[in-house]
Amino acid sequence: VFDRRTKRLVEELIDGKIILSMRAIYQSK
Repeated sequence: VFDRRTKRLVEELIDGKIILSMRAIYQSK
């Protein structure tokens, strides 16, 4: 259970970073 929770948190953090990076790219254009 602990591994699943940590995995989900890591995936959410990665998704958030991707979204932020995509926003930065769109704003830079």
